[in-house]
Amino acid sequence: MNYSFISIKRQSIMGIGMLLVLAYHYMLHYGVYHSPLIIRGDIGVDLFLIASGLGCFYSLSSKTIKDYFKARLKRIYPTFILLTILFIFLDGIILDSHLSVNQWLLKISGLSYFISGDLSTWYISAILVLYLFSPLLFAFVENLYLLYGLLFIVYLFPCVAALCDISYLNIFIFRMISFILGAVIAYNILRKKEINIVVLLVSLIIWGGVMACGYINIVDYPRNQIRYVFYPLIAFGLIYGIKYIKSDRILGFMGKYSLEIYLIHQPVFRYLSFIENKFYFVALTLIVTCSFAMLVKIIINKLYDWTASGKI
Repeated sequence: MNYSFISIKRQSIMGIGMLLVLAYHYMLHYGVYHSPLIIRGDIGVDLFLIASGLGCFYSLSSKTIKDYFKARLKRIYPTFILLTILFIFLDGIILDSHLSVNQWLLKISGLSYFISGDLSTWYISAILVLYLFSPLLFAFVENLYLLYGLLFIVYLFPCVAALCDISYLNIFIFRMISFILGAVIAYNILRKKEINIVVLLVSLIIWGGVMACGYINIVDYPRNQIRYVFYPLIAFGLIYGIKYIKSDRILGFMGKYSLEIYLIHQPVFRYLSFIENKFYFVALTLIVTCSFAMLVKIIINKLYDWTASGKI
């Protein structure tokens, strides 16, 4: 199977992932619309991670480790820190919600999910850790036996997390599979070698299903997390469907600004939650979120330009 279209459609993959995450949060917090796809819109995170795994493998193949980390942090941290500080202040002013100094530092570090279980920007925490370990993770991709061993071991972690009462980490642990899957796709494209991804996915489903039976037998295991076992297969199916979308301008837009939209949309939802009409709420929050996302990206790019020219 030719996977090169995935690298071409990477921005659209991020875009459909962002749309699904938006739909999921609208449904989860405001009951805007009820359907199986929207209820499971958190599969958009798996699309993010497949695209990120692919992009990171590409980057590591052409850059030094130092340049790789520099590029990854440059993409995430300036935008993340700017918006985190802004929304901490706005939460205090608009919602009368105030954080301690320790909470401030945890938020700004991007590691609040791992340390305190904060789910508000858990994806940022997760992707930063995956960036850190990606050179090691991708070394496993080069060896098929090590790859299968790594993927199977990942499915053991949720059992440990459940027994240690840290099951909130499972939304990250399960998603490591999708990140590694993205790297496998990039490996196939760049090395022109064939790791049969369909066989890989079926193997994961079988092993994941076996482990799911084990999860069910663990006392107080959060059963709704078992769905994550099947997300990589579903996400890959969605990605394959994108191949046949001829006009993807909207998906491209959402993908281009996916980081900014991800960081902005939930605070905007909170600030405008007084709007009772669901249509107006969705329309206005989308307009505000997308407009602000474009503005933030312009500001960050200007700061980069000024820094490069020595004006800052």
